[in-house]
Amino acid sequence: MGPFVSLFLLSVLFSAEVTAQNSNFCEKEVLVEKEVEQEVELPVWKELRYQDCATQRPNDVLLGKETSTVDGKVYCHFNRSTIETVVQLVTVTEPDTITVCCDGYTGDTCEIAICSQGCGNGGSCVGPNTCDCTGTGYTGDTCDTPVCSSGCLNGGSCEKPNVCTCPAGWSGNSCQTVANAPLFSIDFIQTTRTWKVAPLGTKLWEFS
Repeated sequence: MGPFVSLFLLSVLFSAEVTAQNSNFCEKEVLVEKEVEQEVELPVWKELRYQDCATQRPNDVLLGKETSTVDGKVYCHFNRSTIETVVQLVTVTEPDTITVCCDGYTGDTCEIAICSQGCGNGGSCVGPNTCDCTGTGYTGDTCDTPVCSSGCLNGGSCEKPNVCTCPAGWSGNSCQTVANAPLFSIDFIQTTRTWKVAPLGTKLWEFS
């Protein structure tokens, strides 16, 4: 077995092994052009010399006449067209099956998933248009939505992982603390038609 045959067989075996191990390969029907030998009938011109002039056909092209020095007769030279079968290389289009990467995958062995919009904030593309956001502090199709594990209370919004932006009057990691509340020095405050005792310095928002 020659080196080229061995190399070809190794290539085929490697391709078959990769295809068997990787389910990201798909078969695709395509049209390919191939050169094949084909018998065709073609007109062929042949020169006929020293022919009886009476044998000239309508499609023959008379090239000239010549008197023989042997018998003194006049002979004709023709170009005559005949149909002959010859073998030619012709280009034909045939269906064929090839192995390609399935939609959503790329790479030499189709091992790389494609996320068309990318995965932000350190997320990784683990499948076609599927991002793994584990450990990034973000979620969403493209890992673009920050996660605040304790939530953001009182109308706050999660701007970064575990970082809330709080509305006016609130503070804290989850916007759970009243900010800059005025202090009251009275001992009594009224709530819902009822007077209750409140410790000195109690914030109005904290009293219930």
